[in-house]
Amino acid sequence: MNLFLELFGEFDLFDERGHTLLAPKVRRLNWELLPKGEFPWERAEKHLSESTKHLSPDEQLVVFSRLRRLAEFGPDLIAVGRGGFRGYFAFGFNKRKLFVLESTELDNATYVFGSDWEPLSQFTKKDILCNHLHKERLVHDKRWRWRLAKLFN
Repeated sequence: MNLFLELFGEFDLFDERGHTLLAPKVRRLNWELLPKGEFPWERAEKHLSESTKHLSPDEQLVVFSRLRRLAEFGPDLIAVGRGGFRGYFAFGFNKRKLFVLESTELDNATYVFGSDWEPLSQFTKKDILCNHLHKERLVHDKRWRWRLAKLFN
């Protein structure tokens, strides 16, 4: 099972009749951490652009605008999600005990956590929302930039 998880990220179990065995889904998050310290946008951009190459040029502009805005606040950590939280980047602001998970998809949301962000990022969005595990959820709308700036004031 571990080999399948490592190779494919997930798998299903079936009994001899072909019925699905309802085992809990295993969600793991393997973080590829970029070095700690200041993150000028130019340095982070190459890592972020790989995750947006499937988007149209117009969509990339929107996503990059959000990611660039987060980088302007001076994160001391940027983590690239692989596995359970694919499509998100974590921007860490350790002095503020603030960790922001930003999506590389349009029409999504930004999730804000405290120091407990790593285990919480392994939950599904539904679990996070239903159990109020996040500090803030910033929907990607016209007020997103304002609400983000408010977090840092």
